[in-house]
Amino acid sequence: MRIHPAIAALRGAHSSQRPHPVEAAATSLRQAREDWLAQPNVSAIGADVQRYAAGADIENCIALASLLTNPAKASDFVEAITRSTLHAFGAFPLGETPYRYRVSRGFAMIQLIENGGATLSLAAYEPVPGGEAPTYQPASLGARATPSRANRAARRARCLTLRRRC
Repeated sequence: MRIHPAIAALRGAHSSQRPHPVEAAATSLRQAREDWLAQPNVSAIGADVQRYAAGADIENCIALASLLTNPAKASDFVEAITRSTLHAFGAFPLGETPYRYRVSRGFAMIQLIENGGATLSLAAYEPVPGGEAPTYQPASLGARATPSRANRAARRARCLTLRRRC
């Protein structure tokens, strides 16, 4: 039986390998996340998520409100996390993401920031062969999140979502 070298390395068959390859991958991916969260614009958004969780109106959370209303800022925000995470995955392609995530048919979500009972997530809606435009019904929210009208034609959408626990 032939075992791919990347799989063999993860098995840590050689006791001389320190740290263990799985631990090294996890450490690298966690560090990429921490580095991203420490960026000034991201830490300001994290602080606003905490203020929002404590009951502040979104209008009083300037960095967060700007992120959610300015497509260029949202794109830069997502690009920064993507760049950071993919760089870490380049070194450890079989590593596991340090973010909470959920994937189902036509829908995927990754939790970017959780602070004080509020979460900021990136959601993606993809085409479902032979199906309707994908929708998502958050358990704690009464409203459905659906792709925008412009994206329904393409049947694909990506959006940042903000949720506060009640």
